[in-house]
Amino acid sequence: MVAVTPTPTPTPTVVRTPSRVAVTPHPSQPDRRAPSAEPAITSRWWFWTGLGVVVTGGTLAALGAAGVFDTTQPPVGGTAYDVSAIRW
Repeated sequence: MVAVTPTPTPTPTVVRTPSRVAVTPHPSQPDRRAPSAEPAITSRWWFWTGLGVVVTGGTLAALGAAGVFDTTQPPVGGTAYDVSAIRW
């Protein structure tokens, strides 16, 4: 008997070529700005004080320009004081 040896089949050769990969920078965390150590302007006492002064001054200036404070009444009950009356 003749011994038959199988012939080996050739294995295919895989040639790997370097691929071009586009790398887009992507941070692992979004860009978060550190919270400001300084409080907001609306939490300051001087902001609200200044706003009150401006509003009060504007209101009084508008009333004065409208002539609301111009009328003088005669002295009250025999006193020596003049009373300024507000005309509505």
